[in-house]
Amino acid sequence: MPTNPKSIQILEATESVIARDGFANFTIDAVALEVGLSKGGVLHHFGSKDVLIRALVLRGAEQWKANCEEALEIVPDGPARFSRGILEFYLSDTKSWSNERKSVASAYLAALAMDPGLIEPIKAVSCKVHEQFLDNDIPRGLGLVIISALDGLWMSWALGLQEYDEERNTLLLQTLRLLVEDAIKKI
Repeated sequence: MPTNPKSIQILEATESVIARDGFANFTIDAVALEVGLSKGGVLHHFGSKDVLIRALVLRGAEQWKANCEEALEIVPDGPARFSRGILEFYLSDTKSWSNERKSVASAYLAALAMDPGLIEPIKAVSCKVHEQFLDNDIPRGLGLVIISALDGLWMSWALGLQEYDEERNTLLLQTLRLLVEDAIKKI
């Protein structure tokens, strides 16, 4: 994951270009214009469009990991803390579901279609997140239901099968909260 401030700016510009123009239309030239560099300046930091895409996917995986850590900070200690935190973080925050974030999520899927090997860093984070749901002071089956619901919701949204619907997300959040609370009472 790049830590150089200019590389970070280039990745942010790449996300902006993809959000605006779509993944199929994103070019190094557009990224260079967005960040205020020459095409050579962008390529100096990333070498090629493929390297830039890989860095963008790695950034997404790292952001997902950071989001999970942040999710733990928004709920008090106690049973099922990870589940409670993830539910609150992702389902009660509408900015997670913005059209800009959707464009970037769709870009990740397009990048994976172009280079299936990019799935590995995402898979590594996903496996950790899934295990945290399954080993989280609640029945493993409930953890599986929660993570499957969130995965399905995200995939459906990222693919454009469903638009963000605050009412639906709120209902899902309330239902999953009740399931977690019921499970906690039985511990």
